[in-house]
Amino acid sequence: MNKTPWFVNPRLILGLMCIVCLAGVGGWFSAPEQEDPTFPYRNGLIVLNASGLEAESLAQRYIRPLERVLAQVDEIQAYSAQVKHGAASVDIELKETVYNTDQVWQRIKESIAPIRQSNPTLSMTIMDRVQDTQGIFLSVRSRGDLLQERQLAIALRDQLLALSTVRNAQLVGDPGQQIAVAFSQQTMQQTGITPLQIAQRIADANNTDSVASITDDRANLILSPVAQLDSTDELKNTLIATAQGQQLPLSTLADVHYRTDPKAQESFWVDGQQQLGVAVTLVPNRIRIAQAGAQVTQLVERFNQTYGAEAVSIELFQPKWAKKRKDALMQSLMLSLVAIAAILFIFLSASGAASVCIAVVAITLSAIAAFSAMDGVLHQMTIAGLILSLGLMVDNCIVVAERFNRHISSGTDPLHSAIQSIHELWRPLCAATVTTIAAFLPMLMAKGSVADFIASIPVMVILCIVASYAIALTLVPLLNRYLPVRKLGASRWQQQLQQRLEQGALVLSQFTLQHKALTLFAAFGLCAGLMALPQADGEFFPKTNRNQAIVDVELPMGSHKLYTASILNQIAEDISARAGVQRTLVFNGFSGPRFYYNLAQKPDESHIGRVVLTAQANTNMAQLVEQLNTSLQKAYPEAVLRARELGQGPPLESTVVMWLSGEDYNVLRRAGEEVFAMLKADARFEAPGKDYAVPVPQLTMTFDQQRLSQFGLTESQLNDYLAWRSAGLTITQVSFNDDPTAVVLYDPNSSHDSMDMMNTGVLTSLIDKPVPMHALAAIQVFGQPALLERRNGVPVVKLISEVAPGVDETELLTELTPALTAIAQRYGLELEFGGEMAESGEANNALVKTLPVGALLLFIALVLQFNSLRLTLLVMLSIPFAVVGAPAMLSLAQVPFGFMSVLGILALAGIVVNNAILLIDGTLLYVQAGQNTQAAIMLSVQNRVRPVIVTSVTTIVGMLPLTSASSPLWPPLAWAVIGGLVTSTILVLVVIPVLLQLLLPKYSKRSSIDVPRLIDICTE
Repeated sequence: MNKTPWFVNPRLILGLMCIVCLAGVGGWFSAPEQEDPTFPYRNGLIVLNASGLEAESLAQRYIRPLERVLAQVDEIQAYSAQVKHGAASVDIELKETVYNTDQVWQRIKESIAPIRQSNPTLSMTIMDRVQDTQGIFLSVRSRGDLLQERQLAIALRDQLLALSTVRNAQLVGDPGQQIAVAFSQQTMQQTGITPLQIAQRIADANNTDSVASITDDRANLILSPVAQLDSTDELKNTLIATAQGQQLPLSTLADVHYRTDPKAQESFWVDGQQQLGVAVTLVPNRIRIAQAGAQVTQLVERFNQTYGAEAVSIELFQPKWAKKRKDALMQSLMLSLVAIAAILFIFLSASGAASVCIAVVAITLSAIAAFSAMDGVLHQMTIAGLILSLGLMVDNCIVVAERFNRHISSGTDPLHSAIQSIHELWRPLCAATVTTIAAFLPMLMAKGSVADFIASIPVMVILCIVASYAIALTLVPLLNRYLPVRKLGASRWQQQLQQRLEQGALVLSQFTLQHKALTLFAAFGLCAGLMALPQADGEFFPKTNRNQAIVDVELPMGSHKLYTASILNQIAEDISARAGVQRTLVFNGFSGPRFYYNLAQKPDESHIGRVVLTAQANTNMAQLVEQLNTSLQKAYPEAVLRARELGQGPPLESTVVMWLSGEDYNVLRRAGEEVFAMLKADARFEAPGKDYAVPVPQLTMTFDQQRLSQFGLTESQLNDYLAWRSAGLTITQVSFNDDPTAVVLYDPNSSHDSMDMMNTGVLTSLIDKPVPMHALAAIQVFGQPALLERRNGVPVVKLISEVAPGVDETELLTELTPALTAIAQRYGLELEFGGEMAESGEANNALVKTLPVGALLLFIALVLQFNSLRLTLLVMLSIPFAVVGAPAMLSLAQVPFGFMSVLGILALAGIVVNNAILLIDGTLLYVQAGQNTQAAIMLSVQNRVRPVIVTSVTTIVGMLPLTSASSPLWPPLAWAVIGGLVTSTILVLVVIPVLLQLLLPKYSKRSSIDVPRLIDICTE
């Protein structure tokens, strides 16, 4: 008795399928889940703080040595420094090809460590996780003052950090906390006690730097610090010696209390009230975001039960958007499956359609099982890969089901029909599978942020293709053997539909082969006409479907933080008054939390801020943003305002960014003003701005060394006097409640204006009464740059702008490049563009640069399959047929050609080649069977037209739900794929037969054939 081959063993196949499908279901409900892919940490920030140092001195002393170190790190793409009085930041961008980012950042930290060690007074912070998305933002309010809210926010932060799903939780708008010692100048004059004496005494009372130890032969004994302040009461009771030798408690000389830090630039406001926020970063790639969001929600509810019903409010909540986006894509996937099933039951027999439908479900679950086993993360790109794969899933299955039914129709029993079908098809289907995989490999091999964003799509497509090959050769024959619907066969109307399709294809091929020149000319004209269609206006990177927007506000540089806060709250009030706006959040002195993955960040600038608005669910965000840009700029002419929707793609500070670089800042500013005037005069630019400022007045004091010596004073002591009369003189740091707090001495009666500061009285033991500060120094006012910007070690000025609706920034800048370059050359400067134009170019390059490798792999696979250079090139010709149709369909659908359209065109390369392969392979089979070339081509077109059309139609139908998706991300992809499939299918059936006859002349046995007789034979 012959043994049944393993690949048709029903127990083995069904058992394996059940295991794999159960694994797929388990993977779907257990794999990590988030809204968007996570990117390698290629962006970082170095923040420097050198209080009192002028911008030029800070750049000379610290920034330039830092730049020399960074220039030696090969993995760095660019670094930009912004230097202002007392502080600087260096933005670092690693190359797109860098993936071992942790190692690179560690090397950067080690490289700059000597600079930090040799300058102990310099505060330097390296932030290599600035790309983290703070997807949950909570506001904290209480009935007390801001310091009480801060304690509440700290308690909330600590509880959030205890959750395993939370990576980080940070206070937003933290006002800081200080222990303030209010010692007035009047008290100094009355008591003769100087602020320096008080500062020294408090520092001595909290000297924990040096701790002694006792050692004997058996053990070490550590002594507790002799001088340490453990409470505010101890601080208040610290004894201060007077000139008369008395010992007075500090509390009798000064008021000791807690206060916020007056130097804190950042603040957070809601409804005109300053509050605190907590920004939460969830653990990436290892959690299910919906479950993590539920944990945070439950924690907030428990917290409110403890501290008050409205102590904490959830303002921004990424898990909600992740669920909404996943549900929308899942709905599209389900609709696609239902639509594909309907198409299959129209074109195929009941048994064939049923077996293919079941196989598609098994393929999907198998791919999910493999993806989850590879530690894949489920997000929108993963599901999009599944939808894009639907047409490819059914391809192999249809071919196997059709071949099985053909054997059944010839009288072969079901078992041998399955065995023969598998034996006949495993090699050609393997070749087709390898060919399709080769076409998708360029997307998989691409490097960079854009490639990382879409990486799950080619991975999921390839997994689906491999699963489709295995399941088509195992499960589909098995299902056709045992499904009861097999006995029903094809209905009469299906037979008629098939006959009409085949007759029409035969007549079409006969016409095209008899009129080759006309056919090629018509095809060329069709392609030219489609390419000439105008493209819809739009952005390269699409927007999101969130009912949220941001308004970035920039006031003149040097504006006080309180003034900036008042303007921002007025803007928020105006926005809230608009119909449809539900909530506004104000972030003053910075750009707020990074609650969406591509928001550009700006830290610690007193003249900037951001308003985040949430509108009603059905609000037209594009229209609202356009109205805000128009009305707000008119209402606040002194500010530069940019209202924007949330969008996809890399973080962009602005749509248009340009740098002028040179060596002389004065020359750079003059050239910058000329370019800025050009942008201002062109109505196509909106809200142009400049990230540089004209010199601002700075008061400079030159002390008389001889007079200082007479009074027993030093410059350091005078600096301490000035600090005491201004924001406060920092004395020491204490930790009463596990929260390090600075102790600051200040004059509560100081007005902080320049005249009052110059009248500061200085008292020493050598003089009887205070000497005013202006008597010890010559005072001058100089113009000093408020901000110095450097890029890659070279001074630059930066100009930014948005563009008017409907304006293509690439075309606009291309038009203006000659004029802008002429300005730069006239001043001897270099011009460089950034913004969306540069990022879109990088995105295209990241995808396009791997095309030669993909084309080579595709070429090799086709040559191995056909063993013919001419036929290989003919198959690859189907790719341009698809490329022509994609932008044409986008034009007809009025969808902009952007990043996702490019992705759709790349995906088409893996989809459309199979149609050409089917046609050419069929022709070669008929030629080998003895037919002449023309007859072989016509028979191939006639017999292969149904699988070609079914494959194309199922893919098109599968993509249709994405054309009306709620997210603007997917319609460009869907329409590009649909357009490419339509033109490719038509041109493959029309042009490939003509070219085949031209390329296969050696197989022609006679000049003509009896076409009517052939049609009769083929349709009997």
